[in-house]
Amino acid sequence: MLRIATIGTSMITDDFIQVVNANDQAAFVGTLSRDANRGAAFTAERGGERNFTSLDELAAAADVDAVYIGSPNALHYEQALACIAGGKHVIVEKPFCATEAQALEVFRAAEAAGVVFLNIFDKLTLNVKTDANIPSN
Repeated sequence: MLRIATIGTSMITDDFIQVVNANDQAAFVGTLSRDANRGAAFTAERGGERNFTSLDELAAAADVDAVYIGSPNALHYEQALACIAGGKHVIVEKPFCATEAQALEVFRAAEAAGVVFLNIFDKLTLNVKTDANIPSN
C-alpha cells in the first residue's frame, strides 16, 4: 500500500486525491496547507487520517511514502527538496522550479535519497527523470 500525503488544497489536488482514493493500492493520509484550518477540513472531507501543520512534520512522517505537491508554483522547489530529504517519493505539478540549476539539484537529491521524483506537466503525461537523464556534475 502506497501511503500518500498532499500539499495544497487546490482543485487539481482534489482530483489527485480522488484517484488515490479509488485505488486499492494507495491510501490518502492527509494534507499540508498554508492555512491549517483549511487543511484540516480538506483532509477530513476527503477521508484523510490527519492534517499536517508544517513541512518538516510532513517530511518526517513515518506513515507517508509519497507526497503530491499541488501548492503555489513558487513553493514547489523548496517543498520537493524537503520531502526528498525526508525520504519521500515526490509527485509535483509544473513548474517545479525556476532554473535548470534548481532542477538538477532536485533530480540529484532524489537520486541520492533513492526516491522517485515525478514532474507532472500534463494531466495525462508524467515526466520521469532517472539517473540516465541527469547530467553529471
